[in-house]
Amino acid sequence: MNVLVTTSTFKINENDSSAEFINDLIEGISKLDSNINFYILYPHKSYIFSESKLKNIIFLPYRYWFTESGHNLGELGLYQSIKVSKYNILKVLSLLIFQFFNLFYYSFKFKPEYIYAHWLFPQALIASVVSKFTKTKLLFTSHGSDISLLIRLGFLGKFITKFTVTNAYKFTAVSNKNLNKINQMYNLSKINKKFEVIPMGVSKIFFDTPVYDNYLYCDKYQILFYGRLTHYKGVELLVDAFSNLHLKHPNLYLNIIGNGEQKDFIIKKITKLNLHQYIKVSSFKNKDLLINEIDKSDLVVVPSLESKLEFEAGPLSVIESMSRKRLCLVSDSVGFYEYTNNKNSLIFSSGNQESLENMLSKSLNLNQDEYKSKVNEAFKTSLEFDFNKISEKYFNFFFE
Repeated sequence: MNVLVTTSTFKINENDSSAEFINDLIEGISKLDSNINFYILYPHKSYIFSESKLKNIIFLPYRYWFTESGHNLGELGLYQSIKVSKYNILKVLSLLIFQFFNLFYYSFKFKPEYIYAHWLFPQALIASVVSKFTKTKLLFTSHGSDISLLIRLGFLGKFITKFTVTNAYKFTAVSNKNLNKINQMYNLSKINKKFEVIPMGVSKIFFDTPVYDNYLYCDKYQILFYGRLTHYKGVELLVDAFSNLHLKHPNLYLNIIGNGEQKDFIIKKITKLNLHQYIKVSSFKNKDLLINEIDKSDLVVVPSLESKLEFEAGPLSVIESMSRKRLCLVSDSVGFYEYTNNKNSLIFSSGNQESLENMLSKSLNLNQDEYKSKVNEAFKTSLEFDFNKISEKYFNFFFE
């Protein structure tokens, strides 16, 4: 059986900062059935271009811009790239055109039984058009950011959602919150057997020998945020809360890891607050380095915001940190809020700086037994996100 996968992001090597959950999912499914051949179609990146094969997985990067260095939309994502520069709209349009023709070409070349798209928009929309022409079954997974963009498009967004979900054979959403947002765009009760909520999983390496030995060090209390540096991630709120709390607790340190259109703004804000000695900002890291940073932290904060137009469907950073036995402080607006509780994490009211400061203070006052109990419960929660389990759920829902 042939499955043609189309995605706007795909990790190509250890130096690539792209998320790895799609790699892990496809590799996990391929191990369950070696008779499935996966063809991964993704945008070319400026530092590699090849068509290569790994067992039953074939990689198909495609070009979408005139220059080598111009293949950089994957660094920030499509929507964030447009926020950085309106000229990137031209690149995005070019990507959509080349994605369509490449998907069309490979659909005829490999004659897949399924086209599997990641993100409802634009991949699943394009794939739905191709699937109608080629009579191929369409599968897709929505990750949340795609729905945020469709909400911004108003009536057009509702039309795209309806067209795509009604033409899909089956689809998944990574959280109930994500699914509810789709339902706001199109009434899913009419097709309730087509979809299921299945999250992305966490790479096996995150479960390797997690420890919590460094908690309650007297000289330093290390807080960590990692993710895209964009408005709805709530990093500015975290910096403001840290600034106030640092007046009472000078041994606090904050490590911010990520890229995004707000990065320069955040750095300037830190400088203005004279906190550059206590807040470090660095770019995305590969898994080994990221795990090292998680392990050095005492608290991982997920301060995401929700607005009418943007929301957090996950994020996996919550589960990854739980798998390392780290305490998480989580906004109650995130999609994975459904997996958190007072036993396995700390929770604050989304967008409320006072609530965030109170929970940060509470984390400082936990004793060793309280901390140990929470992180052990968190670790139990994270085990449900092992990609062996997640891949099996996707395999059973899509292909059985």
